Parts: sequence; structure tokens; C-alpha cells
Amino acid sequence: MNSSDEVLLATVDLTLSPSLQSTCSLGQSGEVLKEKPDDSYVRASSAYDDGASWYYTNIPGIYFTAKIYSDAGGGFFKGSNSSSDDGWVTVEADHNDERWKNKTWKALIHIYQYNYEFSGNTSGLTTLTPKASFSLGQMAIGDRTDSNNKPWTFNVTPTSFQIPIITTTCQAAALSDGSTNIDLGDYMLADFNQSTRTQSVAVQLQGCNNLFGVDVKITSNKTTGSSNVLLGNTLTTNAASGVGVQLMSGFSQLIPNSPIETRYNFNTGSNTTANVFDFTAQLVKDGNPMKAGEFKAAATVLMTYY
Repeated sequence: MNSSDEVLLATVDLTLSPSLQSTCSLGQSGEVLKEKPDDSYVRASSAYDDGASWYYTNIPGIYFTAKIYSDAGGGFFKGSNSSSDDGWVTVEADHNDERWKNKTWKALIHIYQYNYEFSGNTSGLTTLTPKASFSLGQMAIGDRTDSNNKPWTFNVTPTSFQIPIITTTCQAAALSDGSTNIDLGDYMLADFNQSTRTQSVAVQLQGCNNLFGVDVKITSNKTTGSSNVLLGNTLTTNAASGVGVQLMSGFSQLIPNSPIETRYNFNTGSNTTANVFDFTAQLVKDGNPMKAGEFKAAATVLMTYY
């Protein structure tokens, strides 16, 4: 993984349940600490935490690493390419100093966001948890084949950690000028022989907290022009014809009734105003015979934020 795409979000210290203590006694089993990871729910290896395994959470693009440790040492579960010793790898060498004697073991969880995959909390979840119930792997001290040194198996469930998520809220959606209408003014038919004037405005979400992304769709019941790319006239009495409203965002045309587009890169702070998209509206020819009259177009901007 590229470390620039990996962001540490949280650190969680957990007590193990049931509690785990290690003891030492005279013998020939040794004190080497080894682990055998279970990769069933591993996405990849972290660029941090000594290459620890990324385990899945309930939100795509958010992963966690797990370290099992005591105050004498320990290590993260991480992928192993070892084909020797049945996949067991050394975490701590045998220091021959009884360092594991009477130690209580805990878990350290690091939560990471992988920017390349994370698309926001699109399901509106209120807690971050492990994705499912699964095994992280096993650890053992000394000769694991000895009846006194049986390996420990470490499992997680969706209740192993539950981290509250600040849900996204916005107070209002509006145009940047505070209105719901865009006045394109009056035109003569001759005006359409040259480029007509445009009106610029932004669609905003106001009073937002923790805004990450917005799914946007523009709909209209009345369209016109080649392939229905313009907003059409909704009036039926004294109605103008041969023209439609073209919506542009930068150099891209906003096509009514097109698939959803997702916008990112908003301020994720508190009480913010987000310009979801800036656009210009322009009355243009639609390719049909022109007739003078009144004109009114309507469009609805549907937004789902998270």
C-alpha cells in the first residue's frame, strides 16, 4: 500500500475476553513468541505497523490492524509468506529472561482509512465494527506442541469494538443566491443569432456537519433539443418554442435525467456550507422552429449526502 493513501483514524486499547495471562516455569520449551495469521478477512498489508494485516470493517475502505501484547512485548498480526514451520513466524525471539512470566495480554487496534477505496459512509452507519466474526490467528510461547504451551486463538466479532460515527447532517439545500428561480431575462429572436447571456449560480448544502460526499442527479419532466439535453418549456399558453435551457458546469454540460454523479472534496467540519456544484444557465436554440412567447423550465436537483 502507498502510505500517502493510508490515514490513521483512531487507536483503541482493548482488554481480552476472557482475560489472558502467561506464566513461566522450569522446562525446555523456550520463550520464543510466534504467530500464525489467519488471512480469511485480510485485505492487504499496511504501510505502517510493521506491515500488519488490514482486516475488514463494516465500512468499505476502512480497515483495522491488531496487535496482541503485554508490557514485555508482542506484535501485530501480519501476513506471512513462510512455508516453513506450518506458517508460524517469529514475533519475539527467545531472550531467555522469563519476560513472559505473569503477564496480562491486551489488544491494540489501529483504524485506517484507505483513501483509494473509501467513498464515505454511504449507508449512514452509526458505529464502526469488525465486518463479521472471524479469527485473527494464533500465538504461542515456546514449544506449541507441548501440552502446557497450547496456542492461543484470537477472534473478533462485531461487538469486539464499536466506535461511534458522527453522522452527516445538513440543514438546508438552496441556490447560492437564496432563491429557487433563475431569471434569464427577456430576449428578442435576433438575440439567438449570437451567444446569449448566462446566469451563474451554485447549488449549496448549508449548515453541514461531517460532509464527505454527495450523490447528485438532475431530473426534469420536460426536455428538448438533440437527445433531450436541454430543459424544455413547461408552458402551454402563449409559449415560446425552438429554445431550451442549457446547464453547464465548467466545460461539462449537465444533462437532465442522467445517471447519478458523486461529488467529493468538501469541508468535513461543523456548520459548513458546501457548493455541491457551480453551474451556468443559458437559453439556447434547440434545433426546432423558433416562435416568440413566454418560457419557463423546471428541474429538480436530487442530492444524497453522507
